[in-house]
Formats: sequence, C-alpha cells, structure tokens
Amino acid sequence: MFNIGPGELLVILLLALIIFGPGKLPEVGRALGRTINEFRRATQEPASPPPAPPAAPPAPPATGGSSAAGQPPAGQAGTPAAGQGPHESGGAGGA
Repeated sequence: MFNIGPGELLVILLLALIIFGPGKLPEVGRALGRTINEFRRATQEPASPPPAPPAAPPAPPATGGSSAAGQPPAGQAGTPAAGQGPHESGGAGGA
C-alpha cells in the first residue's frame, strides 16, 4: 500500500519522538491504535438497525370522577375548544 522501508520508518519514528516527547509517545500510539481498530470494526460489521426509541410512559389516569369516555370532565362542558371564541363554537345565539 505505502512502500515504506525501514529507513523511512525510522525517520518517521524519530520525528514523532521529537514532536511528542518520550512521555507522550505511548499515549499517542495507544490512541492511534484504538482509532485504527475502531475503524476496522466499523467497516467490517454489517450495519445494525438503530435501537428502538423508548416506550412512551402510560397516560395519567383521568380525573373528574366518573365521566363517560369522550366527554369532558364536569365543569368544562360549556367551554369552547382551544382557539375558538364564542362565535365559532357553533352554539346557539347571535346572528
């Protein structure tokens, strides 16, 4: 792939030693090795489906006593829906 001989490899290693220093060089090598390993795993593994989103929490129990399904709780029967005024509610009155 890259025709690097022993002389070129020695020059690269000496430059890395000069740039990073003897204390930091093992850390750099370890990080580079992990990066290459992760790249290999990512290119060799088949794509797995994304994880499913967590289930929605259950709805809180209805309050207001024993109202029938589909009907608003007591005290809200005459209020118009959100965004509707008294003229849009379809109720009796007016013109």
